Amino acid sequence: GMRLETGQYFYAMELIEGETLNDRVRHAGPLDARTTIKIAQQVTSALAAAEKQGLVHRDLKPANLMLVPRDSETSNNKKLRVKIIDFGLAKAIHTATDSKSLTHGRFVGTPTFASPEQFEHSALDVRSDIYSLGETLWFALTGKTPFSQHSVEEIRRAQQSNALPIEQLKAAHVPSRLRSLIESMLALEPASRPGTRELAARLQGCSPEARSARRMRVTLAAAGIALLVVVALATALLPFLRNAPARSLATAVDKSIAVLP
Repeated sequence: GMRLETGQYFYAMELIEGETLNDRVRHAGPLDARTTIKIAQQVTSALAAAEKQGLVHRDLKPANLMLVPRDSETSNNKKLRVKIIDFGLAKAIHTATDSKSLTHGRFVGTPTFASPEQFEHSALDVRSDIYSLGETLWFALTGKTPFSQHSVEEIRRAQQSNALPIEQLKAAHVPSRLRSLIESMLALEPASRPGTRELAARLQGCSPEARSARRMRVTLAAAGIALLVVVALATALLPFLRNAPARSLATAVDKSIAVLP
């Protein structure tokens, strides 16, 4: 807007309080599959809204996803709301490239989370952002990126090889259905990736498996805690049990028999 009395222009933006997904993973570690799916569903909805407006973000990454608590409970993942920030590099789909643009003819975005077509300066649509979302989900689940090379050229060659280190997802116990979805999001060819509608449906299909995996982890954790308690009690009682037969024998009458454990 503009202040009429001074002629000064101003720009107003929403104040968003919370932390980025990048910060959350850095200080708290990788997220579980269920929380990651909830984040992905909200981001997919936002990408669908941007697509309707003919926009592609071009810099989707963990540092541009804000996790906003719905109330004061910042640690409760169930109440988190996700917002995509920094549309500074956003571009209108099907818009001709301006030869005078500052970004004309060079790479734009963050190499680690960029789609292959961004390196090729090809026409972009929402599937470019979906590729970046796939890499972002990978980071959320593992704390790593599928292509950890440093230079743009190294990352580009790794993408072209199409060899994803799936063992990272397996080591993080990511459910198979979610692993398969992330692989499809990271397909080299944009046409092989799901669109926003298909992505939303497949994320919904991943939820039951993620809930089951979470219940299994909780059960195993409870069993482990119970085992530790039993071991601790046994350790504490061991001296008493060792001395118990001796005390019994000291007070026993002649010709008695003690059966030792």
